[in-house]
Amino acid sequence: MPSDLHADQNPEATYHVSNYIVCVLDILGQKEQLKAWATMPADGVMSASFQSGMKKTVGTVLALHEGFARFFEKCRAAAPIAPVWRALATLDEQQRFERQKGAPLGVEQFSDTFVFYAPLVNVEGELLALPAYAVFGACCMAMLFSLGGKTAVRGGIDIAPGIKIPGLSFYGPALATAHRLESEVAKYPRIVVSPSVVGFVKQALPPSGCPRMDAFLGDMLAVCRDMLCVDSLDNSVIVDWLGCMARRILGSDTDGRAMQVLRSAHDFVGQTAETFQERAVADHKPEDVELAARYGLLYQYMLNRLPDWGVTLADDNQAAEGGEA
Repeated sequence: MPSDLHADQNPEATYHVSNYIVCVLDILGQKEQLKAWATMPADGVMSASFQSGMKKTVGTVLALHEGFARFFEKCRAAAPIAPVWRALATLDEQQRFERQKGAPLGVEQFSDTFVFYAPLVNVEGELLALPAYAVFGACCMAMLFSLGGKTAVRGGIDIAPGIKIPGLSFYGPALATAHRLESEVAKYPRIVVSPSVVGFVKQALPPSGCPRMDAFLGDMLAVCRDMLCVDSLDNSVIVDWLGCMARRILGSDTDGRAMQVLRSAHDFVGQTAETFQERAVADHKPEDVELAARYGLLYQYMLNRLPDWGVTLADDNQAAEGGEA
């Protein structure tokens, strides 16, 4: 259950401390794009390149914010629940289920970095599984549609205590760990989750006195487990953004655009891997060698997941197998 903390400096101020799922996403490559509109035109007339640079940066930030929030709400509202469950649920169980959908998404942004967060316990002290499912689903969208738009993102997710400081921002251990995973561990387009996230989705739930809701929560945690996999690069657990669950979530949305975006993302990642490989051969810079290898692994991951989407390419037999979390 959330706990109240009273600040010594202001006894009347109350901070609600609870476990949160926190996702930090960083848009890569923005610094170069920002150079296109780094100086205001002397005559006040924005050139085509100035406007293009704004669209590629500001537009990308707006698209990620709006897309993540929309997919979070979509996943939270349309949880994979059997119709028979709804038909058999008592009034108390229906109310408990509606409370699962009540956790709001918090959003904060600094430059090209976003912090998305949601509580995993409500004021009644009930465990919330839908926010985790919704965050994972929104992450799948962020990865696919950013790469499809020729922009890469990387991220980190943690579950730990945190607080929303009134008038300021979200703060706590969950934010610190998620930021560390994004900035120090991810290193290329992927979203790495912490051991506490893995522990959350693998936990054995104690009886709550409501067996049908316990079964629902267990099923939701199992779905969340299916949305994670192990990256063979370093055995990090990552969001499986092209896995079978992602196909179910993304493939049913966007008026059929998902398949088109997938092909665009495939082409972008393949071309980027090839570019870094050519640079590595030409100048032997360690960073190019490293990025060529990482984008190569990302490309292999995509090739391995394409059959789940009903897509077959000539070179898909080169795909590497992904593990389970």
